[in-house]
Amino acid sequence: MFIKRLLTLVFCLFFSAIVFGGCGCEDVPDPGDPTFCILPDTGDDDDDDDTGDDDTSDDDSDDDTVDDDTDDDDDEAEVAYVDGGGFSGAALALSSAGDIYVVSVKAREMRVYSADAWDYEVAVFDVLANPAVALDGDGRLHLSYYDWFGNRLLYAAQTDRGWDTQVVDEDGDVGHYSAIAVDGDGHVHIAYNKEVSRTSIGVRYATDAGGSWATENIDSGQDVGSFPALALDADGAPCLTYNGADEIMLACLEDKGWTNQALPDSYANQRDSGLAFDGDGDLHVVYLSTDTPDKLRHAYGVPGSLTDESIADTPTVGDTLAMTIDADKVVHFTYYNYSLAGVMYGNNAAKDWTVANIGSGTPVFIAANDVDDVVISLGGLGVFRQAGAGWSQQYFDRGFTVQDVALAADAAGNLHAVYFDSTFQALTYARQNGGAW
Repeated sequence: MFIKRLLTLVFCLFFSAIVFGGCGCEDVPDPGDPTFCILPDTGDDDDDDDTGDDDTSDDDSDDDTVDDDTDDDDDEAEVAYVDGGGFSGAALALSSAGDIYVVSVKAREMRVYSADAWDYEVAVFDVLANPAVALDGDGRLHLSYYDWFGNRLLYAAQTDRGWDTQVVDEDGDVGHYSAIAVDGDGHVHIAYNKEVSRTSIGVRYATDAGGSWATENIDSGQDVGSFPALALDADGAPCLTYNGADEIMLACLEDKGWTNQALPDSYANQRDSGLAFDGDGDLHVVYLSTDTPDKLRHAYGVPGSLTDESIADTPTVGDTLAMTIDADKVVHFTYYNYSLAGVMYGNNAAKDWTVANIGSGTPVFIAANDVDDVVISLGGLGVFRQAGAGWSQQYFDRGFTVQDVALAADAAGNLHAVYFDSTFQALTYARQNGGAW
């Protein structure tokens, strides 16, 4: 699950937390804020192309299926070599000032690359796992990660003097999975789990808002706390989702303390839920339910008085689920349909939900500017892109084996990607301007 948290950076560092967090990933509603996300682990570490139909014939049909026309040069990526060797995970972060950062782990080094000359600095040298990444308003990176030797949650921040590393929590085996966010005042918030013998037994929360790290237990119990996702409202108040023993739980910090509730008809199956606030301050959660045959539900509104609904045409939900909200407050989601071995996409732009199978592959992240500009990253090669005239499959580097794809969007809506080319053992960056890579 390391990839999941390191990639929970481009669309939460991979339209982003990423978290390596759990997210899903969400667009930042204010263009002046940093865009940040991380991609989940696809669980597919083989060397084959799992993105589906590589048919080289020209598909010019007008239906909603994927156009795999390989004669369209606009679908090719212009790529830059970042570094060589064996890397684990990849994340991408874009600051509001236009700075581009790539984060990845090589051996025991967590490296942060700058796009100026692709030089790097070592943020952390340690035996670490599952880092989560966030950007603050000044474009500085913040990392939370698990210390394998000490079984504790650590934090590293980018400063003028270099990287500052701190112990956040060492009360038991804590922080194996974490999600991190920074509010408008620069205060850091981290949601993370506690374990015994690799079994999650609780979810905890830490913040430095008081000047030093304060930690507290939010919930506890057998199989409680895995895959925490974290979102902040406009005032910096945190809400988080996590797996309970049997249900998906939502916890939000209010004036009188934390409130916990089980999401209606939810089903805890040890995977992420989509969690985000829209521009009006309403919370949205897309999650797996006990409903039949439709397996996804959407809860929305003010924390404590949420409205929930079933999402039609969402059977056979597989291992991946991601969600985002665009500036028009439209909810977009994608998931893997294991019966069809395909990518499902849905939105509520028409107030009722519209859901369709758009092609083959395993989706891991989604970003959206609006209903006519949506991108879904795949667990293998490339992305699916909706650009107003139906879906097309776009490739970063045709013919190579691509892993750990991270995506992000800048303030102008241009997409950036970083991925690991396992054939040539190269960490690689690609940028899209307008409609082409």
